[in-house]
Amino acid sequence: MSATKTAPTYAGQTVMADQVIETIAGVAAREVDGIYQLGKGALRHALGRVTGSAETTQGVRVEVGKKEVAIDLDVVVEYGRNIREVAHQVRALVNDRIEQMTGLNVKEVNINVVDIHFETIKEVAPLTRVE
Repeated sequence: MSATKTAPTYAGQTVMADQVIETIAGVAAREVDGIYQLGKGALRHALGRVTGSAETTQGVRVEVGKKEVAIDLDVVVEYGRNIREVAHQVRALVNDRIEQMTGLNVKEVNINVVDIHFETIKEVAPLTRVE
């Protein structure tokens, strides 16, 4: 006779801080081609570096419930990219990463395009008057 074993159950709860969800969403959004940065402005990014949130949560806000999460992203898109397509890819990847890593249902991912980044002539190659 063989006895069937059931998986043990363990009591307790897992709570995730809002910053965990913000970090996952921010990292996922940055993975998408066409995203230059999240958030806007050099001052905000400098402040973020001081507080430690520049690379992970800048430009990301979340509302986390027991089973659902809503995400707001402020993004800067690279010039020449199809903004709607980039936003669609960001939504899909953020949704997948959050659900895969946390088990939370993503109710919505709102994307606010706050700027377009393009390389100026100075960034491409410095101009000189003579050779």
